[in-house]
Amino acid sequence: MISGGAVTTTGAQIYNDPVTLGANTTLTSTGSGAITLAGTLDGAFNFTVNTAGITTFGGIVGGTVRS
Repeated sequence: MISGGAVTTTGAQIYNDPVTLGANTTLTSTGSGAITLAGTLDGAFNFTVNTAGITTFGGIVGGTVRS
């Protein structure tokens, strides 16, 4: 679970497990770091991804609860 707020890194962010949003969430990778969500993404909150790198959603987004 990501409890919300902002996660900012200078490199890649990789989330291998299913992610459930607990609040509005923004993931930011400065530079050219990729952001990868390998599993599902669910939650009834706003979700924003900011990166100059590649963003990959490997699982279903909003399959149980729309984000």
